Amino acid sequence: MPNAKRILIVDDLPDNITVLANALQEYEKSVALDGETALQIARSLEQPDLILLDIMMPGMDGYQVCAALQDDPRTREIPVIFVTALDEVADEAKGLETGAVDFIIKPVVPAIVQARVRTHLDLANSRKELEKQNHLLKENEQLREHVDQMTRHDLKGPLNGIMNIPYLVMDSEELSQESRELLEAVVQAADKMLAMINSSQTLYQIETQRFEFNPRELDMGQLLDKVIASVRARSGQQVSICKPSPSQGQNKCFVWGDELLCYSILSNLITNAVEASPEQGHIQVSCRSDRDWVQMVVKNQGRVPPEIQERFFDKYVSQGKKDGTGLGTYMARLFTEVQGGSIHLHSEQDTTRIQVLLPATGPM
Repeated sequence: MPNAKRILIVDDLPDNITVLANALQEYEKSVALDGETALQIARSLEQPDLILLDIMMPGMDGYQVCAALQDDPRTREIPVIFVTALDEVADEAKGLETGAVDFIIKPVVPAIVQARVRTHLDLANSRKELEKQNHLLKENEQLREHVDQMTRHDLKGPLNGIMNIPYLVMDSEELSQESRELLEAVVQAADKMLAMINSSQTLYQIETQRFEFNPRELDMGQLLDKVIASVRARSGQQVSICKPSPSQGQNKCFVWGDELLCYSILSNLITNAVEASPEQGHIQVSCRSDRDWVQMVVKNQGRVPPEIQERFFDKYVSQGKKDGTGLGTYMARLFTEVQGGSIHLHSEQDTTRIQVLLPATGPM
């Protein structure tokens, strides 16, 4: 019987073994008259796929054998079915607690034995197949992450070269204004790509709990100016900014955070607002500070669909945007939370507001 499943029958009475063996003629069978022999067979190279185990035996009883099987990593996954004359609920409960998968009461009915054995062999096969698939998925995920990391690292070298060349060319006095603007566009595109690579690496570190947060004092007003200038250059969209004016006695927006994370938060949220707004739509960005928190609000026309509002900051959630990946708002949430802040969505009628709170620091 090539590839036949192997059943180990354990009973101190040969007549009981004969009854079970006759009921399971389609399987290969091993037998043991005591618990010690059963454990030796179970730990051998030709392990059984399932064990039919009597409880009442001299020496090691079935409960002890089952417990020993469960304690051994080599035999822990072998399904055990108790076959016994004990029919009290307490006996069955004890057997299941010990690690058995099922209980058959003597005298046995061959059809029931066949059905129970077939069911638990199928379940064991399904479990093994799921474990194989899970292991394969983990290996594929590790491979993908390794390739992603290598790709990000390898992209930085040539990208830095792309960014430096336009600066060398722009030093020429013979360069036309149109050519200068084209080179500036190349620099801006390369700068955006480098920021995306850096953000992607940071996201991976946060998701794998390898990110080291080294905060410092940041002026969010200055950072907002940089982000909005970049967004305006790329999109041409109208973006207005409202930030504190120290000349009018207002506090500057100083946060205790990481510059790359904060830049990425603002860039992702403002870019998302631009993409979600109607043509010629107006985007407003504000920043204000109190003793404990810096609050930034990005406001745009348009409404987030109600069906995704609760999942708006989840990974890969996007709807209605061309080329949308659903990573921008997810990154904004993770980058905010890793800095001890919070992020909130308010979307109703024709207006969407995203509020970001980050710990404040610096002169107040």
